[in-house]
Amino acid sequence: MENGIADQAAVILPGVELDVLAYGCTSASIVLGEDRVFELIKKGGPEAQPTTPVTAAFAAFRAFQSRRIGVVTPYSEDINRTVRQYFIDNGLQFPVLGSFNQTDDNRALASVLTAFEMPS
Repeated sequence: MENGIADQAAVILPGVELDVLAYGCTSASIVLGEDRVFELIKKGGPEAQPTTPVTAAFAAFRAFQSRRIGVVTPYSEDINRTVRQYFIDNGLQFPVLGSFNQTDDNRALASVLTAFEMPS
């Protein structure tokens, strides 16, 4: 995914100065690192403030003064280990993580959508 971020950022409304460009892949933002994702977004859209789902999550944690969090992901265990460690490395306590344990991106999305659509 890293190879396409700058190129894709460059083709989003070319000629229009955007305030923000968001990269929407949580796991890739963690695996690559937010700083690397920001660097790539800036190559394609230098005027825009870059952000990711992880950026938004950490802003919310700060706003709510959250330290202990639980997370549910669609990801497989290897990605979940990386996600967990990233949050811990950034000062959060991470007592619980739930997962749909999907290894295929399409199935991961389908599992989240199915869970979202289930009546409560």
